[in-house]
Amino acid sequence: MGSLLDFLSVGDGVDVLDDILAVLVPLTLVCSDAGLAYARARLGKRWALASIGEPRPAPASWAVADRCVGVDGYEAAVASACRCAVAYAEAAARLAQAAVPVAAQLAAGRLAVPPEPKTLKPSDIVRMPQRHVPLVQFPVRHAPGGQRAGVAALNADLAAHHRQLGVSIDRLIRVGVPATVFDRRDQRGVGADDVGGAFPAALHAYGGACVWAVTLLHRRAVAPAA
Repeated sequence: MGSLLDFLSVGDGVDVLDDILAVLVPLTLVCSDAGLAYARARLGKRWALASIGEPRPAPASWAVADRCVGVDGYEAAVASACRCAVAYAEAAARLAQAAVPVAAQLAAGRLAVPPEPKTLKPSDIVRMPQRHVPLVQFPVRHAPGGQRAGVAALNADLAAHHRQLGVSIDRLIRVGVPATVFDRRDQRGVGADDVGGAFPAALHAYGGACVWAVTLLHRRAVAPAA
């Protein structure tokens, strides 16, 4: 089977892709760790909420104290979830700002360059997603016949994740959440409301899909869809 890099006219780029993946793979792992930390924080928030008002076999005089402890625990859990959401969004932004331009360059038939560190904030993506995280699609009709199904499946996966990212951003805007809600806060802490992890999760998924596209190119072939 011929190389996918060949039909994209970047057949000499395997060594460059080695360097690029050396940057992208660690970013992907960091983002996955941040996502797991947020999931644990959300679970802790649910446990804390469930503990409020939970009946216990204790004297009635303890009820008020128990409820105060439960409320305090819930508020701490919400603050923890907020901090983890911010960290997750920042990790996803770093991944996306590195992976999306590389995949877009390869899709355009240009030899990609290793991504440079940037200071893109999650709010930049919320405000201008088409500029910072545009939809990447690889040219199917120029691919060899045996690779067209694989390229089409790759495009469909990228489009689905990009669409979900757009939905998550639209939802934030629709409910009136500030664009800066996922930006790093000052040392006084984060806001009292956990707006959820839909945006960082969608950004993570799209950035990860772009990394997967680069990985497929690095493997020098795209297998047809089953």
